[in-house]
Amino acid sequence: MKKIVVLLLAVSCLLGVCAGDMYAQKGRIHRYRAQGKKYKKPSRPEKRAKSHPLTNFRQASTITAQETEAGLQLGDFVPPASQFTIGKRKSVYEPLAGLRSHALYPQSNLPSTQELEEYFLNQHNSEIVKWMPILQAHQKALEENLPQLREAQQIIDHPARLDMKWLAGQLPDEARYLLLGEKDHGVYAVHQQVKYLLGELHRRYPHRKIILFTEFLPQGRSWIYAARYPGLWGYLPLFLAGQKVRIPVVGLEPKFVCETQRTMVEDPEQQTGGLMWASIEGVRIRNERWLARLEAARRQYPDALFVVYTGAGHVDYNEPYSLGRSLQGPQTQVVLFHPRYRVENGRLKDLITPFDMVTQGEFSDRIVRFSSDEMAKLAGFDIQIGVPELLETMFFDE
Repeated sequence: MKKIVVLLLAVSCLLGVCAGDMYAQKGRIHRYRAQGKKYKKPSRPEKRAKSHPLTNFRQASTITAQETEAGLQLGDFVPPASQFTIGKRKSVYEPLAGLRSHALYPQSNLPSTQELEEYFLNQHNSEIVKWMPILQAHQKALEENLPQLREAQQIIDHPARLDMKWLAGQLPDEARYLLLGEKDHGVYAVHQQVKYLLGELHRRYPHRKIILFTEFLPQGRSWIYAARYPGLWGYLPLFLAGQKVRIPVVGLEPKFVCETQRTMVEDPEQQTGGLMWASIEGVRIRNERWLARLEAARRQYPDALFVVYTGAGHVDYNEPYSLGRSLQGPQTQVVLFHPRYRVENGRLKDLITPFDMVTQGEFSDRIVRFSSDEMAKLAGFDIQIGVPELLETMFFDE
């Protein structure tokens, strides 16, 4: 009996909706006739296009002819502060084939992968147009203020084995965010430094909640997940070290990013998603998701120290949409780890950030720190630590 009543109620609601639509359409017809116009019933595609929030994305985000003359061609994936180059378009956009558009753009419902690709590309080009003058102005400011940077540099002369103990002691008592950025992924020596730092932070704040957030785990996954992929094995010791001192490890990376980079993680020779997610638009999407995750955790743990461990470009004060830019203030410290030696394949990985590009390795001290906050923001970091050459280097992406 109950099933019959529920069924009758559902049918009556459906009939009511249909009747409402019918009367609404009749009202539109009468209004058109009163104005001497002929009413034309819209087709389904026209209806969808009218209500689609991103219908005019091509017109809204495609770069202008004047910008094209300035060298910003449609598909130009080389923003000023980036170090990557792009090959064939298919290899860049292959990860989008398995994604729904609302995963990247929650307000969208782009019906095809091709439209999602075009929208992503146009958004990226718009970001280049927006950020190019900002980045160029920052580079000019760095060049003009090199003498002031030299004067503001502090001399740090303690032994390298005390670096992490010294770093833990530099945090202000009111610090809420410690943003750690590695300038090269997969460097065992950097992993070791971060592992030691977690132990020192626990010693300094034995009764304070400390949480490690990291780019190198998907959201909602346990740190044990890293054991599945050789490219993440190097991070396992520091994740385990955090567990030993009761520092939970929380993943920041959206699952759709991890899934589209799976081939890259398992076999670096066949990259599929890495270049796309390193573009300005890709970084914007990722960093916004990371920031939302941090804000949600902050509401739950208002007094905790959040240690955020990512690539350097995600935390540098001057990079587009970086966490350092979004969270900068007296309660935030940005620390960059810089491996200053030749790695096994013979490449010297020194020139990574805008600061490196301008200074060309002039600030070669193991620890680089400036006496004024103004100079620190200009450089992009509060402290830069060069990983000692004596520490062993290992790469887990082979």
